[in-house]
Amino acid sequence: MELRVDFTSPVPIYRQIVEGFRLAIARDELAPGDRLPSVRDLATELAINPNTVSSAYREMLNLGLATSRKGIGLFLAEGGPALAAREKRSKLAERVDDLFRFAAGLGFDADEVAAVVTLGAYALPLGGPPPWVVKLMRYPAVLRGVGALGRSRLGRPLVRGAVERAFSPTPAPAAYLEIAPRLALQPAALLGDGADREVAEEGLAALRPRYPGLLTPIVIVVGAQDRMVPPAVSERLHTLVPRSELVRVPGAGHMPQFSAPDAVVAAVDRAADLAGPPAVSGGASTYSRPAFASPRSGG
Repeated sequence: MELRVDFTSPVPIYRQIVEGFRLAIARDELAPGDRLPSVRDLATELAINPNTVSSAYREMLNLGLATSRKGIGLFLAEGGPALAAREKRSKLAERVDDLFRFAAGLGFDADEVAAVVTLGAYALPLGGPPPWVVKLMRYPAVLRGVGALGRSRLGRPLVRGAVERAFSPTPAPAAYLEIAPRLALQPAALLGDGADREVAEEGLAALRPRYPGLLTPIVIVVGAQDRMVPPAVSERLHTLVPRSELVRVPGAGHMPQFSAPDAVVAAVDRAADLAGPPAVSGGASTYSRPAFASPRSGG
């Protein structure tokens, strides 16, 4: 692989290095177990300070992209196709985000979005833990303590059990079990989640009056046995948005894109149908509805 850095970019150099390795993984230019260049060698090659390379490698360790072998060096983490697939999805999501930001910069707005597919949906009341727990989890010191416990030998089985319950009744993907807990329990991630929760209810309350006027077709996909974002929560949004359809995926828990990808693809197809002109048969609009789709009754 060829790694380059742009000294004129506002993106920190260490971050460019991390993103360069992530892109190489996504493109299959690096294989699990490949040894990474030494700090000195990479610093010399890029003409940068070795401390910058060290920062990039620490970030890769934290993200689960690399592993350290004492006395030998750093190696690309094991994980094979699962790791590459994760990075491909991640890079694609980043490009989609970039596309939306670019479109907004050109003056396009939400009225010009053809349709939306959302995996689960939030609407007030959020539910979840008791209010005192939510309030407690907003304190950085508490969040750091939770992260330290989750990463400990005692806490790791508890975290694994929580992930398995979230995906139940389908098995949690092996790669997700290996990587996601480590990422979610990083201090920065926990603090970010706490900050999100703090503003979520205020933001949802501000959005609620806008829902009746939202005419963009929305397909809401939710696992019928999702314990993290129960179907009842998605149903509340479904009742508020006029042109929404609710897809309950039988036998699926949280994140049905892992356990029922075909159902999610079908939902995307359905959203495309809603966005485009309907097929006309005998003067009536018709379409073939997936067996698992549950549109608004009477709509």
